[in-house]
Amino acid sequence: ATESDGSENNRRDERRNQNPPNPDTILKGQKLVCENRWECPENIAKIVIIQKESFKNCTGILIDEDKVLTSATCLPKNLSIPNIGCSSDVFFVFPATIDRESETFQCDKVLHADKNIFSGYPELWKNDMAILKLKKSPKRAITHIHRNGVDAKSFKLWKVEVKTDKIGVLKGQECDVLRASYLNPFSDS
Repeated sequence: ATESDGSENNRRDERRNQNPPNPDTILKGQKLVCENRWECPENIAKIVIIQKESFKNCTGILIDEDKVLTSATCLPKNLSIPNIGCSSDVFFVFPATIDRESETFQCDKVLHADKNIFSGYPELWKNDMAILKLKKSPKRAITHIHRNGVDAKSFKLWKVEVKTDKIGVLKGQECDVLRASYLNPFSDS
């Protein structure tokens, strides 16, 4: 074993011996701001997922008064089970807009999470969707999803860019439509 292997093992042992993250500490001060407050969709959320030793963020969109759509790969495996409670693990931070402050809402349960995403071969993934139910409606605009895809030449794709462990910035990018789908400008590939 090299010296770096030993120090990595020590850090791993230290993380194991630490108390689990305190949701109140993680959630205090969470905000989502828009790169351009004048053009800010109020229905996109920064999702905060608290795990055993840490937390992570994803992007979600309000598709019903109390339901958020996100990617199934966002959820840890223990939350990828339909009807499992998520009230102590998942929180939604909606953006500050011209007439609203940033707001945080608690998850109630996982309604749906695609399973085929764990194959290890992204080219074989068919869907990557999870639908989460909120405990309380944020009373924000709902995104309407069309089964026939996008009916436009271009549209704006939104992404939450995490700046710090508390602050996310909502950024938009114009996308070209190709065969009722889109070309993702945020993708690295």
